[in-house]
Amino acid sequence: MSYPHHHHHSGEQYSTPYSSTSGGSGYASQQQGYGGGRDAPQMQGGYGSTGGYQQQPGGMSTGARPARTVMVDILEGRNLANVELLGKVDPYCMLLAGSDKIKTRVHKDGGSNLAFNDTAELAVGQGVDDVLLEVYDYNHVRGDKLIGRGRVSVADAKFAGRVEDTWVELHDDRGRTTGEVHVKVAPRYVRRREWGEGG
Repeated sequence: MSYPHHHHHSGEQYSTPYSSTSGGSGYASQQQGYGGGRDAPQMQGGYGSTGGYQQQPGGMSTGARPARTVMVDILEGRNLANVELLGKVDPYCMLLAGSDKIKTRVHKDGGSNLAFNDTAELAVGQGVDDVLLEVYDYNHVRGDKLIGRGRVSVADAKFAGRVEDTWVELHDDRGRTTGEVHVKVAPRYVRRREWGEGG
C-alpha cells in the first residue's frame, strides 16, 4: 500500500532512525527476507510454525538451544548401482541443507562398496530438519550421473543433541533402490561457558 499523501521528505525523515531505505521499500525487502515462499516447501508440517523457535532462544523443552551446525560423517557406501558402462563407478557425495551445498571428493574407481570417510559441516538453520544426500558417479566425458539420493534426518542431532548413526537408502529418479550410505550426524555446538555449566 502506498500512501500518496506522504511527501518524500517526510518519508525520508521517518525512516532514517531505522533504516536508510524509504518506508515502502523497507517493507518489501523485509518480506523478501522471508523468502517470499521460497523456504516454504522446506518447512515440513510437524513443526508448524518454525518461527516458534525464535521466541524461546533458551529452547525451554531441552534446556539447550538447537545446534546451528551439524557434522556429517559419510562413512561408507554399499551396493551402489554401477551406472558406468565400463569399469567401476567413481562416486562422490553431495549434501544439501537449506541453501548450503557441499560436495565431497571423488573416489576414483571406488566401486559399489567403498569407504568414503568424508566429513562435512552443514548449517542447519530454521526449517532444516533433514539433509538431502545425493551420490553421483563422476565422469568428465559424459557428465556426472546420479546414482541415487536419500534423506538424512538431522532433527535428533539438532534438537536433542544426539548422534545419529544410520544407513541411508538411496533411490534413483525412477524410485529404484540404488544402494545405501552409512552416515553419522553429530551436533556441533559452540562451547560457551554459560551453557549447562553455571546453571
